[in-house]
Amino acid sequence: MLQLIVAPTARAIEQGKQLIPRIREEFPNLKQQPELLELIETILVYKLPQVSRK
Repeated sequence: MLQLIVAPTARAIEQGKQLIPRIREEFPNLKQQPELLELIETILVYKLPQVSRK
């Protein structure tokens, strides 16, 4: 997730797209899964302020 913060914008988008399904697959029963997904979303929203949360 730290890579999302330091990556260039285009690369951060790609990493986010890859990371979200990976977290869902690798940690399906993890209690903190929603928080991890929210953290990724928040990082991308702050990094890309012109893009909505959708």
